[in-house]
Amino acid sequence: MKLCVIQDCPSNEIFMNMDNSLFKEFNDLHPEFINEINLLPDSLSIRFLNKFNSETDKTNFLSRLSEFKFVQFFDREGLKFDYDTTFKKQKPDIKIKLADTEIIADIKRFNLSELDQDKEDFFYRLTKILKTIKVPYKVRIKQEESFDYKKIDIEVLRDNFEGWIKNKNISVGDIFNYQDLFNIEIVKRNKMTDYVQFTSYSTFDNKINPHKILNIVSDKINIYQKNFIDNGFPFFICVDIVFETLITPEDFELRFLGDISLSNCELQDSISSGGFNNDDKFAKIIGLLIRYNGDFYWIHNPKHKDFFNFKTIRNK
Repeated sequence: MKLCVIQDCPSNEIFMNMDNSLFKEFNDLHPEFINEINLLPDSLSIRFLNKFNSETDKTNFLSRLSEFKFVQFFDREGLKFDYDTTFKKQKPDIKIKLADTEIIADIKRFNLSELDQDKEDFFYRLTKILKTIKVPYKVRIKQEESFDYKKIDIEVLRDNFEGWIKNKNISVGDIFNYQDLFNIEIVKRNKMTDYVQFTSYSTFDNKINPHKILNIVSDKINIYQKNFIDNGFPFFICVDIVFETLITPEDFELRFLGDISLSNCELQDSISSGGFNNDDKFAKIIGLLIRYNGDFYWIHNPKHKDFFNFKTIRNK
């Protein structure tokens, strides 16, 4: 596999004609991304460029991004696989060929709730626009109440905050309170730049129901059980965990394997309580491939043969 510079890639024409604002915004923030795509075989890189360039919905765009990260992983592992192709009248994300065995996998992005995503988007946009205010202060935001994040006019809020912070009587420790919903506190004068900078912002904890861990796996099994799982195809689920969910690979391990960190005398009881062992539905899948903070973790279901010898998996 050769490294393509953008100018020499077959996919260059797609990139140069990029007119999707989502794709353009993501590339502006991650200029190395286009070269990452071009490291894939041409057939895959062109498909992903077309997918990213045509996607106008943010949630779907992020789902495509999760698919790309797992395809990258399978390609690095040297596996022979098909991506997003019709098989047995369905379209699983991944079909891996190992000797005479065909293994099916599907990819799920473990998102924030819609409300939590709105919250993250709001505070991201707020910090971004407040950084355009020319005053040499470092500030931090603390949320006090939940609210409808889509109803606040960011531009008006910026103007109000600018008028307040440029008051000659403002000093370190003063707090701008917005309708008792959140505070912006001046932490200290900034000697490095003439513009507002943020030290931190704190919001309410994201409310991820622990049952969601089981539900997303259950939902995928329901989709592929009849055509694949019940017909003997090994099946696993790829989960891309968004950091802001505050869920980690250990949460999945605990739910499906039990607490394997326990002492030997306690371990058997814990394993028996894990989903792989005590739920007939979960017992049917061969494992979970988790992506978290850029690393990959393989949670193997001991009831099944372990087909893989992954080379780039992170050891827990």
